[in-house]
Amino acid sequence: MVVWVNGEGADIEGAVTLVPAYLKRFPVAGVAMVQLSDLKATWDFLVVWQRGRTANSVRALLDALSASVEHVCEIMSRTT
Repeated sequence: MVVWVNGEGADIEGAVTLVPAYLKRFPVAGVAMVQLSDLKATWDFLVVWQRGRTANSVRALLDALSASVEHVCEIMSRTT
C-alpha cells in the first residue's frame, strides 16, 4: 500500500489517497508515491448515500464491505 499525494495545481486541491503498491509503476507528473512504513496502520472508512433508491453499484459496494467486515471479525475472533 502506498500513499498517493497529489500536489496543488491550478484546478487541483492537495489530496492524499491510499492506493495499491503496484501503481508506483505508473508515475504521474506532480504526484508523489510514498510507501507506508507502518504495515499495521488503520483508517476509518465511511460510506454515505442518499436515502431512497439505491443504485446497483452502491448496493454492490455496501454488500462487499459488509461481507469483508464479517470475514475480518470472524478471523479476529479466532485469534483472540
